[in-house]
Amino acid sequence: MKPTRNAQVTWVRNIRAVVGFVLLVAAYFVVVRFAYASAFNAAFGMDDPRLFVILDSIKNDPIAALTASLPFNRLRPVSDLAYWAAFATVGFNFNAWLNLGLVVWSVTCAVFTTFIAKISKPWILSIGLGLLLLSSRFAIYQVTNVTGLMENIASLELVVFVILLWGYFRTGGSNRYFWGSLVVLLCLVFTHERFQGLTLVLLAIALFHPVGQPWRQRAVRAIASLVPAILLTGAKLAVWTMPLFVGTGSTSELGFSWEATRDHLIAAGLNLVGINWGPAYLVGQPFEAHPQWFQVMVVVQAVALVLVGVVVTIGFWRTNREKRWSELFPQSVNSFLTPILLGLLLVALIIPVVITIRIEQRWLLTPFIVVLFFVSQFPRVTDHFRATTKVVTNAAVVLFVGTGLIANTLYFQEMKELFFFQHQRAATVNTMVANSAAENNTVSVSEDCATSSTTQYLDDLLFANNDGKRVTVTCVGLTPPPGTTFVRLADDGFLEISQ
Repeated sequence: MKPTRNAQVTWVRNIRAVVGFVLLVAAYFVVVRFAYASAFNAAFGMDDPRLFVILDSIKNDPIAALTASLPFNRLRPVSDLAYWAAFATVGFNFNAWLNLGLVVWSVTCAVFTTFIAKISKPWILSIGLGLLLLSSRFAIYQVTNVTGLMENIASLELVVFVILLWGYFRTGGSNRYFWGSLVVLLCLVFTHERFQGLTLVLLAIALFHPVGQPWRQRAVRAIASLVPAILLTGAKLAVWTMPLFVGTGSTSELGFSWEATRDHLIAAGLNLVGINWGPAYLVGQPFEAHPQWFQVMVVVQAVALVLVGVVVTIGFWRTNREKRWSELFPQSVNSFLTPILLGLLLVALIIPVVITIRIEQRWLLTPFIVVLFFVSQFPRVTDHFRATTKVVTNAAVVLFVGTGLIANTLYFQEMKELFFFQHQRAATVNTMVANSAAENNTVSVSEDCATSSTTQYLDDLLFANNDGKRVTVTCVGLTPPPGTTFVRLADDGFLEISQ
C-alpha cells in the first residue's frame, strides 16, 4: 500500500525537523567551543584527580561505577555512570572530555531553543534566549572544565523535566507525561542531590492538577512524586549512613547561618538578574571591579529583566483575573508556564544554593534556565496591553538579550580569578602524577608547578589511592634526572610518560 500524501508530508517535515535540530546543535557547538571554551586550557580541576584515580581502578566494572562518589560522601549514580562511560571510552584525553561535555551542553541549549520556538513567537526570541543560555557565565564551569559533564547532564534533565510538565498540563494530566517527568526527576536527584526540592513541585502538581481527578489517582501520583527523595534519603541514611545534606558546599560539617543564608539569597538574586555579586574567586570579576560603562550595561540588563518580569506577571493576572486560584494553577495562559509554577521551580532550585557555605556560579545555572523560560512567556500575555506597553516590553527583551550576550562574552575573558581556574594547573599535575604512580612510587614533577602545598596534596592523594604506598614527590627542573618518571601533557591532549 502506497503511503498517503499526508503521511509523506509528515515524514518530510519530521526529517526536516531532525536535520534542523542537528544543524542547530552543530552551530551551538562551534560557537561555544571556539568563542568561549577556547579562552581556557582544557584541564582537570579541584578534586577531579581523586575521582579519576577511582575511575581508573573501576574502568572494567560498571556496577562499581554507580557508587564511585561514595568516598566523597556523595551518592550520584547517574553522574558517576556517565563519568565511568566517558573514562572507559577516552581515558585521560583532556580534549575529548571537554568536547564531550560541550556536545551535551549544545544539545541542551538546542532542546531549550526548539521548545521555546514551539510555545512562543517570534522564532528570533527562541534563538536569542538560546544563545543567552549557551554563553551564560553560569555555564563557565561546565564549558571550560573537562568534568563539567555532571552539570551538563543535570541541565539537560531539567530542560526535559520542564518540557514534560508542559506536556502534562497541555494534555490535561496525561499519565504518560506525569510518569515521564517522574523518571526524569529521579535521574535529576541521583545526578546531584541539590535537586531534591523539585519533588515538592511535582507533589504540588499531583495534588492540584487536574482539579477533578479521582482521589485515588491523586493519592498515587502524590506518593509517587516523593519516591526520588525517599530513595535518596533511604540510601544515604540506611545503607551508607552518610550525612543527609552533604553535597553542594554542605553546611553539615561547617554549620548553618541565617545571616549567611540572607547574604547568599541577595547575591543569588543579583547574579540572576545580571549583576556579578560576590568575591572574585566565586564570580570571576565582581561588579565593583567592572569598568563604569560595563556597570551601566549590566544595570540596564537587570532593569530590563525586572521590567519584563513585571509585565509577564501583570499580563498573567489580567488574563486570569476572573478565575479562582484553583483554576489558575493548571490552566493559566493555556499552559503551566506561569508565574506560579515557574516561581515554585525557582524556589526549589534556589533554596539548596543559598543554605550552603558559598554560592558558585554553576549552581545558579538551572535557576537561570527557569528565568529564561519565564521571559519566553511575554508574547503570550501582552494581548491585554496597549501598543505602547508592547513596544516598551519588546525593547526591554531586546535590551536584556543584547546586553546579556555582550556581558557573557566579556565575562569569559575576565574569569581567570575563579577558584577552579586557579587550581587547574596544580590539579593537572596531580592527575598526571596519580596516573603514573601505579607503577612507580617515586614521581618527579616540574619545579614551576609543584609548590609546597601542592606537594603535600600530591603526597596525601597518592598515599590514599595507591594501595597504601606512600609516594615520594620531589621537585626537579624541567629536565628530569636519569631513572625518574617525568609526566607531561602532550599536545594532543593525552598524558605522556617518559623515562
